[in-house]
Amino acid sequence: MLCLWQSKNADAMPPMKYLGIEQGLSNNMVTCITQDSYGFMWMGTYDGLDRYDGSQFKIFRNLWGAENSLVNNHVKAITAVNNKIFVGTRGGLMYYDYSDSRFHALYYLPAESHRAVKLRSVVNQIVADHTGAIYVTTDDLGLLKFEKSDSIGRQLNYHNKRLPVQAIAIDKANRVWLFMNGIGLCRYDSQKITLINNTISSANCLLSDQHSRIWIGTNNGLYTYTPDSRLLLKFDETRAKLSSENIFSLSLTQRQEIWVATNGDGINIWNERTGKLTYLKAGETARSLRSGAVKAVYEDGEKRKWIATLRGGVNIIDDHIMPFHVFTHNALNKNSVVNNFILSFCEDENHDIWIGTDGGGMSHWDSRKNTFTSYVHQPGPGSLSSNFVVSMVNDYTHKLWVATFGGGIDAMDKATGHFKHYTCYNPGLKAEEKNLWKLYEDHQRHLWASATWNGALYLLNRARDQFELFDKRLI
Repeated sequence: MLCLWQSKNADAMPPMKYLGIEQGLSNNMVTCITQDSYGFMWMGTYDGLDRYDGSQFKIFRNLWGAENSLVNNHVKAITAVNNKIFVGTRGGLMYYDYSDSRFHALYYLPAESHRAVKLRSVVNQIVADHTGAIYVTTDDLGLLKFEKSDSIGRQLNYHNKRLPVQAIAIDKANRVWLFMNGIGLCRYDSQKITLINNTISSANCLLSDQHSRIWIGTNNGLYTYTPDSRLLLKFDETRAKLSSENIFSLSLTQRQEIWVATNGDGINIWNERTGKLTYLKAGETARSLRSGAVKAVYEDGEKRKWIATLRGGVNIIDDHIMPFHVFTHNALNKNSVVNNFILSFCEDENHDIWIGTDGGGMSHWDSRKNTFTSYVHQPGPGSLSSNFVVSMVNDYTHKLWVATFGGGIDAMDKATGHFKHYTCYNPGLKAEEKNLWKLYEDHQRHLWASATWNGALYLLNRARDQFELFDKRLI
């Protein structure tokens, strides 16, 4: 049978999912969260860096004497850029590289020196701009900038002073805003840091919204700075009152809501379009936070909110109820999947789903019309070669390739529904291999096919329009 993950809007907030030490999290004091390009969730804690795959955690910690392990277990900031995970800790900055599954140290070039030094300062925040450059804020080294792919950063001082940089944000114009405690709101451009407004001397976090305004979270309330008018205003509590003025972090959702995370009194959700402020607080119900001290909120690609709390682990809000919808074969209904034993799937350029079965042929599901069209083996040319469809690829030309067990490879003309058969001739066997297992198109648009029993590999020669044995040593 066919089971598809289908979303449906919920009328009310669903129960929160909780991830804590009981589920394998290294520590319930969680400081930061991000998602990488592979879909993994990374969580920084007081006792290690955790990678979550949706069911299990993999924990990274400092190993005594191991140069390529995490430099310090107290993680303060993480950012995923260019297939690397940049990790800021209380003992320095490193990046995790997927190419070798190891941590690598990062260095910086002091403003007054030409000799690179390993970065061992306390890291407060890490962000990437639109070009892939990395900016790192620190307690005692000021602001550091790493150009794309560089492992040595430059130190950017304010008037030749190493002042603590607490927060940073990058706006839509790729301007870099930072807050230097004791100095005020600053901007980095033209290779220098410029003081913009010193009305506030201390802040915890910055956020640039869709209007390029800068939101400033402090221990004494929430402020906005508008670059065009140069106005700094405190959040108008006559319209809505924040649950707490002690603000830990700020985040902007895809719905353009601003989530204000506080130290002790949960989250305030500001919807500027409606002028409403809603609250998410700690409590004993399934729809409450496990802790009111919220360090960070991260929204993933599917609009789930991952909430990092101190003492309450990670709380997850999913705005959609997502049950499996089951599609089964119905002998009395032609508009159903052709067989209940599914072997393979493929999505084409129209977002239609092609379904290969174990002995029943293949089905085409038009999800917009919710119609099924079936294709089964028939005697004569132009038909599917076998009803055992083990693999499918919709290639870069939008041609659908079908690998079968017992019938070899077919290419389907989706406009006509006709199949063209391709042979995989093995000179060693002096016969066509008809039991295929897998089709794969690589980044160079080469189409590969593998056979089941002897491991033979075939490559499509597009000029000759035929599959050829790739490694003659297998003959």
